[in-house]
Amino acid sequence: MAPRVFLGGEFRNHNEYGNFTHHEHSVYWAGPVVHYADQHLWATLGLLRQFAGDPGHDEDGNDIGNRLFLRSHERNELTFKLGIPL
Repeated sequence: MAPRVFLGGEFRNHNEYGNFTHHEHSVYWAGPVVHYADQHLWATLGLLRQFAGDPGHDEDGNDIGNRLFLRSHERNELTFKLGIPL
């Protein structure tokens, strides 16, 4: 794109296990990122959109949601990461 500026993609998967014994839900996000790096610092800015998930079940065993887990997770997430080499 430009010197020290890069475009890319990011994928994130979140899984939650209740009491470390049973799977409660999964969530998947993907989206574009722009990354800047030089010898003094680096920074990454990304926009993730939830595209799938296994929302799990309520206490009665009924499915929650419709392929997305919007009860505890956002549909869109803006991420920013900054690094400074020591």
